[in-house]
Amino acid sequence: MFKNKRELVSHGFCEGREAVLEIMKAAINSVNSYEATMKKIRLEENTLFISDRCYDLSEIENVYIIGGGKATLSIAQALEEILGERISDGAINVKEKNRELDRITVTEAGHPVPNKEGLEGAKKITEIAEKAKK
Repeated sequence: MFKNKRELVSHGFCEGREAVLEIMKAAINSVNSYEATMKKIRLEENTLFISDRCYDLSEIENVYIIGGGKATLSIAQALEEILGERISDGAINVKEKNRELDRITVTEAGHPVPNKEGLEGAKKITEIAEKAKK
């Protein structure tokens, strides 16, 4: 997690420095959107549990994933792992596209200054949203 950890703990009060890095690591992991999604959403056979709600996926024709923002790529990755082939289509816009997903189109969109790619990604998101039913 810390590329220069060895350097950071190599001098001064080493034990204290090590403790601070462990505290920082725990704090960062506690707000990790991938981990949070994996904790809150699970699939058991045809039932999707999201916190205290449940959905019978055998009654749902299509599952679409759309979104945008900082945590979107990690959340979408978790949803792909949970739902897999149950995802009918998906598109997200992110600031930095550092990986591809299998079932969800990832578009690197300009931020804070919008760009052509972001517009095209937003169009794809809109197309999917318009296909969705209740």
